[in-house]
Amino acid sequence: MNKKAISLYKSQEIERNTSIKYPFNSITSFIYLILLLHFYNKTFTLFNLIGILIIISLTISSYLWWAYRDAFVQKIDIISYSSIIYYVGFLNLINNSLSINYRFNISILFIILVYFITLITENNNNFLIKLINIIGVLFSVNIILENNINNKIKIGLILTFFSFVFKICDTFNFINFNNLKLCSGTGWFHILSGIGLFNLIDIQ
Repeated sequence: MNKKAISLYKSQEIERNTSIKYPFNSITSFIYLILLLHFYNKTFTLFNLIGILIIISLTISSYLWWAYRDAFVQKIDIISYSSIIYYVGFLNLINNSLSINYRFNISILFIILVYFITLITENNNNFLIKLINIIGVLFSVNIILENNINNKIKIGLILTFFSFVFKICDTFNFINFNNLKLCSGTGWFHILSGIGLFNLIDIQ
């Protein structure tokens, strides 16, 4: 890993002269592994397998990206977190249908979407990547709000919302996280979004 890249969403964490350049951002990436608990002892389906692969990919690529700043790893990280944003919405569509054919078609449609995201990421189109992320958030939130909202979902939405607030404040320097001894908004984004997604994901 020797080709460095510029972060799509920069962070205030100070780079260290160690083997791990951004320890806080790197270590907090492992929070996403808690999402795998949802798949324990559940019926094996194509969409569940896709979810497991995305979560593992997101965790590993996010850790390696902040640890080493490798250009190839960055692309995997972008594809992974862009995919997980849409996965929540598609999962709700699948959970609300009893039709096996419908569930299979939704899974195939999601695979096509991930392929589309991959092509955009490969072409380094940062504007389209950010646009796709925004559309993904609006899509998944809209799908979730169309269903019955319980306290668990409300907590998940609130935590996920504040995770994005922390990330935006980190990227655009709206809050000085170093002065507050909070390391970076990106690391807190990982923590809050990981717990938030844990509340939003419901595997059947």
